Amino acid sequence: MAQTWTSSDPRWAGLTPFQKAAAMALMEADGMNPQAARNALGAMINRAAKTGVDLGEHVGQAIYQPAIEPKQQARLDRILNTNAFHNLTTWAQRRAAGVEPDPVSGATHFLAPESVMLALERQNPSKYKNWGPRGANWTGYDPATGSYRDVVMRDSSHAFLAPEGAHSVPSAARVNVAQNGAISGGQAPQASPLPTTTVATASQAPPVAIDRLDYSAVDNPAGQTQQTSTWDQMAANSQAAIPKLAPQQAVMPMRQPVDVSRLLQIISSRNKLGVA
Repeated sequence: MAQTWTSSDPRWAGLTPFQKAAAMALMEADGMNPQAARNALGAMINRAAKTGVDLGEHVGQAIYQPAIEPKQQARLDRILNTNAFHNLTTWAQRRAAGVEPDPVSGATHFLAPESVMLALERQNPSKYKNWGPRGANWTGYDPATGSYRDVVMRDSSHAFLAPEGAHSVPSAARVNVAQNGAISGGQAPQASPLPTTTVATASQAPPVAIDRLDYSAVDNPAGQTQQTSTWDQMAANSQAAIPKLAPQQAVMPMRQPVDVSRLLQIISSRNKLGVA
């Protein structure tokens, strides 16, 4: 098998699996056409998922022609500095997570149109062989019809096939990628639950989420529509949670009524006795 530059280039080694896939897709697409590159990338993700191979490892193999061509290696720096590369990297992460739809409807392989492959084979028979009848003919090319078998779709650069059966990454699946890809096989992570606060009531009302306003319309007695938020509901629950205290007895006993006439008698007696 031909030697790949992707196995030895330190720039390639420093990329994440999704970055490697995005760069390879741009090398594969004619004129770096963004839509054609996205389609190629979609097929790469499907094939890596179907075979269970790390995405970054998968796209660095000689099955992708740019991986064995020095002129494609020479383009790497320029590709890495394009907006298309960054956009495709983000898209690859979302597609692998099932967030983006499959643009190639389960296709796992792609190659140039039949007429292009025939011309390339005439120019270099030893290099371009396995695609057709002189080799493994994995495309199922039929000279009588001039067409591949199991073509799923076509774009301006490639024909997309599913020679071993279609496979599309479902919404809950993840593509197996290396540790530096930050995503591995398994279920997509679930959204974190909303933070809640619990209002203690006698009936233990359910927690009320307070990190966002979740308005719902209610009718007031006048027939006008009002808006009630979870903040309002929380406040109402809080008021309901405050117990109504029974009236308390005074802490200090009340004084007895003062007998004024008796008080005057005492004062008069003290004066007569000379008591200050």
